[in-house]
Amino acid sequence: MPRPNTEYEICLSGKIKISDLEKIEPLNKTRRKIVNYHSKYFDSEDLYLLNNSLGLRLRYENSCWVQTLKYERRDQSRLEWNSRSTSKDNRKILKINGLTLPNNKTLNKNGCNLQKDLQDIAPTLEEKFSVHVKRTLWLLNYKGNKIEVSYDSGLIKTSEKQEKISEVELELIKGEPKALWLLAKDFIKKLPNLCVESQSKAFRGFLLNGLNWKNFNPSGNSRTIQKSTNFKKILKETVLEKNKMLSFSILMLVKKKEIHAKNILIQTLIELKYIFQFLVLIKVYKSKQNLSYFKSLRCKCFTLEYKLQIKNNKKFDDVISSKTTQLLIADIGLFANNIDTLLLETGINKTIEKFFLKIEESIRKRKNLNYETQNYQYRKRAFKLIPYNRNFFLSIGISEALIMENNNLDLLITN
Repeated sequence: MPRPNTEYEICLSGKIKISDLEKIEPLNKTRRKIVNYHSKYFDSEDLYLLNNSLGLRLRYENSCWVQTLKYERRDQSRLEWNSRSTSKDNRKILKINGLTLPNNKTLNKNGCNLQKDLQDIAPTLEEKFSVHVKRTLWLLNYKGNKIEVSYDSGLIKTSEKQEKISEVELELIKGEPKALWLLAKDFIKKLPNLCVESQSKAFRGFLLNGLNWKNFNPSGNSRTIQKSTNFKKILKETVLEKNKMLSFSILMLVKKKEIHAKNILIQTLIELKYIFQFLVLIKVYKSKQNLSYFKSLRCKCFTLEYKLQIKNNKKFDDVISSKTTQLLIADIGLFANNIDTLLLETGINKTIEKFFLKIEESIRKRKNLNYETQNYQYRKRAFKLIPYNRNFFLSIGISEALIMENNNLDLLITN
């Protein structure tokens, strides 16, 4: 079995014109290429692949069908296994070739733990929807990185519905993932109405096909409560997951008018705000400039949260789809991919341990207080950041008993 390719990609959706893109440097100085893609996406009746963060497609390209399996990891990179068919007939839709799919041992090595073997369930996989796009490509040298910029215009089609595609994809060919977020910020600043599109075409196809996103909870999410000593890795993955939910809930509100997504959006902003507050409190930043950066991100999350909390806000859509909000999403993505340069190299775990020892001491003091006469100073020690990021703290090794005890005290104060 060949090793998978690793793909880093950011997508920006909106009403886009080629003429607008070609005014942007360095696109206006780069030769473009145009290709047409016709793709079929497959899954089982119970969406086994989707529920395990996998996507499977057949795409007609370069005069033959290519089978691709993708696995999205928690750092939002994607592993990709490709195999080509010998068929040259674009009218003949091939069935999934189970023999070329990675086995469970290979997938497990790469972080994907399955109960069923893909090679066994391949005969049960059926086409769910198709994607047809005209793709315009530019290959850029950007700040020492190679990035492929592609503009996709086309349709996602199910048996009963279809949805337009108009988006720019930024894919890292060579370099650092943070370069994608820097380029995304450039595009957001220069093009009107662009939104960070956190979900793949595959996921949007399943939504169009009737997937209830409110109840969707892929099994891979259970990894968030596995304990780890690698604080930077856990922090990066947690922030990226929350940032993905942030952009997704915004698009659900703007495009689908899903009012339920407003509560998820506000909750996610609060969680991110308290993560940045946590980084400020534990003092693991490399410089005062980094500290100011954390405070700035915390403040931006709080400001957006405050605007969304205002009742009867007639300009709600304007707030969530504004350039300022989209730049915040890009800044959070940039932060997550720049953690190594922002946080101390050593001693982080001991610093966190000392911080939570102080919380334990605070809890003991609060337990001995009469809540009817409790003063503001001790109310401040409720440490609201703990209940808002329970899974994050569990994953870095904080005791669940301490988290629950703090939460119970917070409830007593509230009541």
